[in-house]
Amino acid sequence: MSDSDKGLAFIVSLILYTPCLMLDSFVGMKLWNWLLVPSAQLYEIAVPVLTFGSAFCLYFVLGYFTKARYIDLNENEMDGEKVWASLFIISWAKPLMILFFGWVVHNFIF
Repeated sequence: MSDSDKGLAFIVSLILYTPCLMLDSFVGMKLWNWLLVPSAQLYEIAVPVLTFGSAFCLYFVLGYFTKARYIDLNENEMDGEKVWASLFIISWAKPLMILFFGWVVHNFIF
């Protein structure tokens, strides 16, 4: 991968990171409000409702301290389609599946 390709990949990843962070924040906010707040109310524990802005900041800070999502971009090991498929699954499909299962638990268990 040439230097110009690496620079372009970096810019594209920055552009795509923001919607992924927003999706993660939305999923985290919904899971918190659907699952933790009602569970805490059962035991009379005060747990605040999480807003989107709070969830966004929380995920941003936690993302700083946790291990980053890493995919090896070595051309000898993975072709471009596998890299993009891996990025899609990690960044979009996984949070949406977690959101779906959280919705199921929220609506049918609580």
